[in-house]
Amino acid sequence: MVLGIDGGGSGLRAAVAAAAGGPVRATASGGAANVRSVPEPELTERLARVVGRVLPPGGAADLVSVVAGFAGAGIPGRAGDRGQHVAVRALRTALARHGCAPPHVRVAADSEIAFAAAPGCPPDGLAVIAGTGAAATRMRGHRLAATADGCGWLTG
Repeated sequence: MVLGIDGGGSGLRAAVAAAAGGPVRATASGGAANVRSVPEPELTERLARVVGRVLPPGGAADLVSVVAGFAGAGIPGRAGDRGQHVAVRALRTALARHGCAPPHVRVAADSEIAFAAAPGCPPDGLAVIAGTGAAATRMRGHRLAATADGCGWLTG
């Protein structure tokens, strides 16, 4: 089973599906999940509630992969990115509350998962987010190559 999470400035959405593909089995939503504006304890609680609603009874052991994109998570691997660290801690804590310890957990910027959702998941291109916040992202080889703005609703 795989779990996908979209944590935006206005809301949090999660979906679970079979690892081999097929239809989405369950979805759930919750409050805002921008890792720079929602305090970590509150973010953790919101994630735990949403994860609890999408996991089938006894399904924690079947979860093999989680990919989550969060507004404010910044660029994975960038030294000192507070948003990335907060997102990883909150997500791992929320998963652990449900007995989940999947072997693959990846946290990305919301613009990365927006691009990955494009038809055919092309390796290169642009993604633009115009929601609670705004950002433009250039992807090259399925990797984040550049961003513009992404500073949130207050300063963006």
